Amino acid sequence: MNSHDQRPFLHRELEQGMSSVPTLALVARSLVAREAVRSGSPQAAKLTVARRLRIGSGSLANLIRERIKSVSAEVRDRLVAAAIADLGNEITKLEHERQLLLQMGTNPLADDMGALESALAAARQAIERMR
Repeated sequence: MNSHDQRPFLHRELEQGMSSVPTLALVARSLVAREAVRSGSPQAAKLTVARRLRIGSGSLANLIRERIKSVSAEVRDRLVAAAIADLGNEITKLEHERQLLLQMGTNPLADDMGALESALAAARQAIERMR
């Protein structure tokens, strides 16, 4: 569950609002980090995320490094939508993992199940804050 490591910080930042450049930079970094885990290549991940957001890779790099003063509403909306989609996919995977643990006879009070339930709750809360 390495993808959950950045969640607490991300949640604090999201509470400050989804329009500030530092918050959007954090969301962009999170998208790139998740894509890097999937693809295995940080450089390819940046290109994939930039393409997904329909912005240039240089624009994405400037956002990640917070070298911009503002983000257009259109780009912000695409960034938030991509983050919500990623979190939705993560929720689906976690729910599947929970089903597997239950099918294997894992006690619902076990540590693994507790960690999984916490991750699910955190992802759902993040999505609600982004909406």
